[in-house]
Amino acid sequence: MAKTKRMILDGVLDHIASHVATLSTTKEMWDAVGKLYENPLENRKIILKEKLRTTKMYKGESISSYMTRI
Repeated sequence: MAKTKRMILDGVLDHIASHVATLSTTKEMWDAVGKLYENPLENRKIILKEKLRTTKMYKGESISSYMTRI
């Protein structure tokens, strides 16, 4: 279970990891991550689309680095 917890924590952003790190089971952690990322509000979709649209590749940046930021 410790390995699975580590995988979940490594796969989320730091501010989200702090919310789920104290939970006792991996199921609770997974559900909490799902609730944090699940946002049915239309406003959230618009913001994410705008961020994707305005994300530009920096001069000299590799494709893999650019895709990681996206």
